Amino acid sequence: MYKVFSTMTLCVLLSACTPQLEITKPPVAYKTLKSFPPNAYRGDAKTTVRTKVKTKDGSRELAGASCSLTTPYSESQFQTPAYVMTPNLGPSTPTANLICKNGERSVQKNLLATNISLNERSQNARNSGAGAGIIGAVVSGIAAGINEGRGDQPTDVHGYHDIRVDMGDAGPSAAK
Repeated sequence: MYKVFSTMTLCVLLSACTPQLEITKPPVAYKTLKSFPPNAYRGDAKTTVRTKVKTKDGSRELAGASCSLTTPYSESQFQTPAYVMTPNLGPSTPTANLICKNGERSVQKNLLATNISLNERSQNARNSGAGAGIIGAVVSGIAAGINEGRGDQPTDVHGYHDIRVDMGDAGPSAAK
């Protein structure tokens, strides 16, 4: 009985997962629209943009949606899935506007800039105490709090979280 239940549970969980399409192209470079704020440019950050459509069985990743990622300083045009480069302007990194189109369907999202390095440091601090019981959890929580209290560091990367855009129902225009 338990083997049947375990097997059924595993099948249900696996069917809910949709495999990600491989990104084979190099990261998409941005076109600079206007000068960056003085002393703000710290290099570039990479964001992954993917699109998905709903199907009768759940959802699946969609290849080939045409997208643009725009900030006041830069713009990129690409097809999903893609790695997209954006300027890392530290705390001055602005909100980005993402528009993806597939056939007649168009979806717009605003992407808030985040300190990616700070997020990674905090997550690593929290994870370091995960297997050490209550004391480990308390110590790692304190370490994460101290890290967050330090705020932005000169070498921190600011950019956008990876995003999966829901393009709605799969239909004739959702080929691939």
